[in-house]
Amino acid sequence: GFEEAMVSMYTEPEAFLELLNALTDSKIELIDRLAKYYKPDALCLFDDLGSAAGPLMSPDMYREFLKPCHKRIVDAIRGHGMIAFQHSCGKMEAFLDDFVEIGVQVVNPLQPINDWSAIAEKYQHSLSFEVTLSSEANMHNADEEVIRSDIRRAIDTFGPYKNFMLFPMVLEPRSMDIVRDEMQKYGRTYYQK
Repeated sequence: GFEEAMVSMYTEPEAFLELLNALTDSKIELIDRLAKYYKPDALCLFDDLGSAAGPLMSPDMYREFLKPCHKRIVDAIRGHGMIAFQHSCGKMEAFLDDFVEIGVQVVNPLQPINDWSAIAEKYQHSLSFEVTLSSEANMHNADEEVIRSDIRRAIDTFGPYKNFMLFPMVLEPRSMDIVRDEMQKYGRTYYQK
């Protein structure tokens, strides 16, 4: 499991690297097949690196173990002319420079527990973001004003840079109606300024 893998990074680093490289080889084989038979426009690498409290591992551990494998995978994705997405929930802004270095083009989902303003400014020319709503806005029966406020904040923060897509993870139909309404109304108003 995930917990055992994290422990193995410390207790059995050679075996852990061997496993990571085998998994990476398998993913690259799959990417090659997907590119050949399905020709997708983009592929997303799913590896959560953050929690609500911060990174799940130190940036140094990421750079030693995962980054080389992520680079190989991103190279395979981009080598087929596809857009490379990196998924990571949580507070993961510590890894954004690494994502740029390995060629990631889109980060999914950028949650508001990260420093949106600093990120929007710093990465305006190097990354795009699928920006999501706060945990409060994603809850069942979320307050309508919380949802609308999150959408306005995302548009106000990333709108000037035009390097984002709203990626609401809300599944409740009532909340999605609010999301769509606010995105259309506020987004239209914002971009007509």
